[in-house]
Amino acid sequence: IDGLLEHTNNQTQVELLSEKVAMDFGDLFRHPLQLDLIEGELMVARENNDWLISSDNLYIFNSDLELNTRLIFSVVEQGAIFSDIQSDFRNVIAASLYKYYPVSIMSNELVDWLEMAITDGFVASGSFIMHGDLSRFPYPDNDGVMQVVFDTDYLTLKFLDDWPVLRDLSSNVRFHNSSMLISDASGKTYRGKMTGANVLIP
Repeated sequence: IDGLLEHTNNQTQVELLSEKVAMDFGDLFRHPLQLDLIEGELMVARENNDWLISSDNLYIFNSDLELNTRLIFSVVEQGAIFSDIQSDFRNVIAASLYKYYPVSIMSNELVDWLEMAITDGFVASGSFIMHGDLSRFPYPDNDGVMQVVFDTDYLTLKFLDDWPVLRDLSSNVRFHNSSMLISDASGKTYRGKMTGANVLIP
C-alpha cells in the first residue's frame, strides 16, 4: 500500500493512494478483496486500550464495482467491534457479487441462495449501512442495523432450483439484517413475462 503516514498524540493519519491492493479481512469474505485503486484518508486513534478507526471518505475501484464509504470502527479492549458504515456503490457486475458477501456473518442458507440465484446482470447504484456491534449481527433484538438497497437492471435470477430462470429482471432489492425483499420485479422467462412480483425471505 502506498500513502503518507503522520503520527501525533496517539493519533495516526494515513493518506492512501494505492493501486493493485489485496485486502484480507480474515474469514469475513471467502477470499482477499482485489482492488485496482483505493484512495482517501484513514484516521487511527488510541485512547487507553481502545482503538478508533475512521474515514470521512474512502474511494475504492475495481473491475467489479465503485465504492465511496464513510466508516467508523470502535475496537474496545475486550475485543468487541462497533461499526458505523455508510457506503454508496455503483457500476456493480452482478456475476461478481459472490466475492463481496460477508459470509462469516450471513446465514449459510442466505449465502447459498444468493450464489444459486444471481448469476448475471448489472446494478447501477445502491447503498449500504452497517451500524452496531458486529458480533451481534443479524441483530435479533433490533440493537443494530445492516441494510443494503439497490435497483437491478438486466439481472439473471433463479428463485428456486427447479424454477425457470428469469432474465432481464428489473427490481428493487432490500436486505435488512437477516431478511431480504425483492419488490416490483419484472422479467422474462422462456414461457412468458413476469411483472410486479414480490419475494420475501424473512
